Formats: sequence, structure tokens, C-alpha cells
Amino acid sequence: MAEHYTPRAQRGKLVVRELADETLVYDVEGHRAHCLNRTAALVWGLCDGENTVSGIAEQVGERLSARVPEELVRLALEQLEDRGLLAPCEARPAPSSNIVSRRAMVRRLGLAAAVALPLVTSIISPTPVMAQSPCNETSCPPGTTCQAGVCEPDGV
Repeated sequence: MAEHYTPRAQRGKLVVRELADETLVYDVEGHRAHCLNRTAALVWGLCDGENTVSGIAEQVGERLSARVPEELVRLALEQLEDRGLLAPCEARPAPSSNIVSRRAMVRRLGLAAAVALPLVTSIISPTPVMAQSPCNETSCPPGTTCQAGVCEPDGV
């Protein structure tokens, strides 16, 4: 990513809850829930459209009391962008083929640094119509199967 790139976090139509070591972000329109670990949340929080990648790395390093390489910030930005948590930007550089994977970064920085690696996990939440469905393959209690919207005993 270019040095002049100043990412900006997507803030519209999101419900954000900050917890002790993670931040939960729910996209109301896309019905997606995202869990950002502390490092990813710090990076996302610093995406104000003014901070550069190197500036974000420096500030995250200060908050984590550790040296944070720009590759770690780039990895977080890539994950945030993939999940639609960064606002569209004309100056966004093309994806780089030399982005370091989490696995390669763990090898390079050591296992102890793995805790500081950014991680964004996401799930799709059911739409209201799906949530009102009487049953599905996983909602029936053990020993029953969903048959035409009704949990029926197995073998019936």
C-alpha cells in the first residue's frame, strides 16, 4: 500500500460494541457480524482518513507497547477491506501480491507476537424471515428432524 494511503473506516449503518479485548461490529444492511481482536480494532479505530499506514503502525505500537511493522497494519487493512469495514477510497492502492500472510508473519515475528496479529472473523446473521422459520436442520432438538417446518421424532 502506498505511503500516502490514508484509510477511512466505514461507520454508517453499523452497530459497534467495544468489549475488553475485542470489538463487535454488526452491519445492519448486510446482516453480518464481525469480531475484531484488539489489534484489528486498534487499526480500524485509527482509520480516520488522515492517518497513513506508517502512522497507524506507530500509534498501534504505542498502544500495544511493542514495535508494530507496517506489514501487520496492511494485513489488518486487507481483512477490514474484505469485510466492507473500510469506506471506498479513490486513492486506495491496488492489492499487493507481497502482502504477508498471518502464518508467515507468525514465523517471522515469533509465536509470542501471534497474539498481536490482527484477526477479523465474520458470520452472516439470519434475516428476519429466516429467523421466523419454525425449524431447520440444526434447530430441532436431538432425536428429531425438521420435516416441513415441524420438528418430528426421527424415523417418523
